[in-house]
Amino acid sequence: MSGAREIDVDELFERNADTRLLDRRRRDELGLPPVATPASAAPARFGPESMLGGDGVPLATPRGAMLRVSLQARPDRELIPGAVVTVVAEVADDGDADADDVRLRIAVPPEAEPIAGSFARDGVAIDGEALLGEGLRIGTVPAAGTIRLRFAVRVLPGAEPLGLVAHGEAPGVPAIAAPALRLTRRSGHAAYDAPRPFFELETGETDDDLATVAAAPPEPDRAVDTLIDEPAAPTVIDEPAATMVPAPAEPPEPSARDAESAPPEPAFPELELPPEPQPVPGLEPAQDPEPEPAFPELELPSEAAAPVPARTFVLARVLDADEVRALERVFSGAVPHGLAALALLSSVAAADAALGRALGVAEFARSISAALPRALVAARMNRPSPPVVTADALGALRPHADALDDDLAYDGPLLVTRMDARELDALRALLARALDDPFLRGVQVLLAVAPRGLDGVPEDIALRVRDALAAYRGAAGSWLMRVTVRRAVARGYDPLTAADPALHEAGRALVAALREALS
Repeated sequence: MSGAREIDVDELFERNADTRLLDRRRRDELGLPPVATPASAAPARFGPESMLGGDGVPLATPRGAMLRVSLQARPDRELIPGAVVTVVAEVADDGDADADDVRLRIAVPPEAEPIAGSFARDGVAIDGEALLGEGLRIGTVPAAGTIRLRFAVRVLPGAEPLGLVAHGEAPGVPAIAAPALRLTRRSGHAAYDAPRPFFELETGETDDDLATVAAAPPEPDRAVDTLIDEPAAPTVIDEPAATMVPAPAEPPEPSARDAESAPPEPAFPELELPPEPQPVPGLEPAQDPEPEPAFPELELPSEAAAPVPARTFVLARVLDADEVRALERVFSGAVPHGLAALALLSSVAAADAALGRALGVAEFARSISAALPRALVAARMNRPSPPVVTADALGALRPHADALDDDLAYDGPLLVTRMDARELDALRALLARALDDPFLRGVQVLLAVAPRGLDGVPEDIALRVRDALAAYRGAAGSWLMRVTVRRAVARGYDPLTAADPALHEAGRALVAALREALS
């Protein structure tokens, strides 16, 4: 420490030159004697060796790994339906150590549709489906390094702004999340796509049964070949000359003498009868033909043909006690009403018979039941609900499959729906319909295969279950209409988490009736 400088601490931190000069002027003005500056008792020494330890090693310790997530998008304002937005997410390590097992998750709103094949990591294409779901594992981020991920989304019709949220995490590593990225829409009519009426086809939907109306032939051209300036004179019809008709001559009046001599006239003149025809020898008189009946007699077949019975198609499902107990827990807890409705509809869907398996309804209902737990966990964590009805689930439907026969040899209560040929054709048309919204189409399918009755139980219980099923189908149909209107107006509306007390109460009554049928 030979190179250290001795500094008066009191002089350095308490009184500088300006302070001492002002003090000296004030004392001179007041006529006071000057005050001697006290000497510092403990001089401070500063040198370069004070930044090092005893062995010359720096005293500062290296920092651990620390993640920082940033999110950018272009364009981010004045967006219209159909616009393509490129989103770039960066994960950087601002520490002095590597961050291992880093996972990145980005929440995309329902009004934005990710474009398949647009995901890339540092310019290399990847499968980024997990990035928008449970999270994409990007591995190790080196110290002072950055990993960049890029993908594109398409803006769907709507009126609300779009919000993107990115979250990165690693075991034992602190992370600084990026602020939510807000994408604004263009104001005016261009930012909102009005819903189509129910009688119009959706975008890209065609109907081969619609006949093209032939155009009416054009009217022939009318040509004027004569112009008449003067009005036409009316045609005069000559009256025929009067013909003199002579008056009839009046008979002379009889005299009194002639009246007395004339014999009296009879009141009724005598009629002369024609003579009777004489029979000719050797000839028989002709007989009159018999009159024909007014209504001809109908020939009836010997045996009447027996009527052909109409074929009945059956959708059925065995009522499972475990599923009913699970539904009781769903409707007794704090489960969102939309998720509870999908759980009930998929649990009672009449899809176990041969016809349901042939149409693909059984596989579709099982996929809905498998996706519900993950959506329930997301709802309890106040996170965006993952899609429950997916395109893969709807792809399992086979509307034009052959209807198979089933003997329905089942034990216990059986939820059934019986249909004739006309109702089966209507069900096939609904299964084949294509909608832009998978959720609305999935609910329509579940309502179409909902059971209408319960077999294998006493008549009074079957009647109560049938009434509860009819009431719930009506409540679910009204709920579907409300959801259709709300989703057309506000794309941010989530029917899975929205409250609907009328639908929920009808579901509780149906679950109670099913429990009574099993007891």
